Amino acid sequence: MSSKTRSPMQQRRQDEQLAVGIIFGMLGAVAMSGAGLMAFMEITRVVKPPPTEVAALPEFVTNSAADVETARADALEAATRGDASAAAAEAVLSQARAARANPTQMPLPDGAIFEGQSVGGQGEGMGFVTGRGLVQAGYFMAGQLNGDGALCERPDCAVTVYVGGFRDGVATGAGKLRFPDGSVYRGDVRAGVPYGFGIWSNAAGDVYEGGFEAGKRSGHGHLKPANGPVQAGFWKDDQLIDIVEPAPPAPAQ
Repeated sequence: MSSKTRSPMQQRRQDEQLAVGIIFGMLGAVAMSGAGLMAFMEITRVVKPPPTEVAALPEFVTNSAADVETARADALEAATRGDASAAAAEAVLSQARAARANPTQMPLPDGAIFEGQSVGGQGEGMGFVTGRGLVQAGYFMAGQLNGDGALCERPDCAVTVYVGGFRDGVATGAGKLRFPDGSVYRGDVRAGVPYGFGIWSNAAGDVYEGGFEAGKRSGHGHLKPANGPVQAGFWKDDQLIDIVEPAPPAPAQ
């Protein structure tokens, strides 16, 4: 018998070994189709070169006459809220003055003085707080102004700097601000400055209607100077950076 000639037993063992190899190969393929294949695909995804063409980013900010008009409408609505809050604050200020007629005075933890009603001896109720720069008037909770109230230059609050909403002693909500140059803002307020939408005007007759951020004109808005052309478009940090051209006049009929 030559070395290449196999006995029936040897041939059977070789066939069994071949069958086992096929089974293990199939199991490996199944594994590769599962977690192994996923890992392989992740590797190829990481090393895949970037596409030659990149889709343009969506345009999140449009600038049109319609955007400006929407901002003006929002500003008018906010100014209306500010006027209502300012009127409520004036009524609260009258109550605070009445509470000051026979006040309880008490020092607060920050060194300020509360004068007004006493609720549990904690500086709560209608009254005034002095010693924090501007005089505060309205309803206090644990020495902090909350709800509608006022900030004033004088102890009697004859001259108000702000009348409107407060939260934990900070002018926040809606109201009316008066600036040192005599200009007035009516609308949304956050941390004591215009923030949101509102209307600003001055004694010269300049009027801005639109968005504000951190006290500066931001977003869409419309400025009508007393003397000069309208400035409308998208504002950033008090500067008009994207102008909306005025619509052409309608043709005469």
